[in-house]
Amino acid sequence: MSDWTPYQIEILLHHYCSGARFPREDAPAYPGELKGLMDIGLLEYVNGIPRATPRGQALIGMWCATPLPEQCFVDPRFKAETP
Repeated sequence: MSDWTPYQIEILLHHYCSGARFPREDAPAYPGELKGLMDIGLLEYVNGIPRATPRGQALIGMWCATPLPEQCFVDPRFKAETP
């Protein structure tokens, strides 16, 4: 998976940071999203509670280490020369 939805990110971050129930676990999309995150090894049940796996923790670490984008202005006459 390479395109993350804000909802998937929210679910993974919640289960990384908290052992509490997800606030909107009764939402129709939640069970499918939870299963999808488990299927790719980002979440697992620990004592009946979804928790981030080492792979999920590594992904969150990558997200946190991603620098903020920088805005740059390009002169359209020289667009092909910009990196």
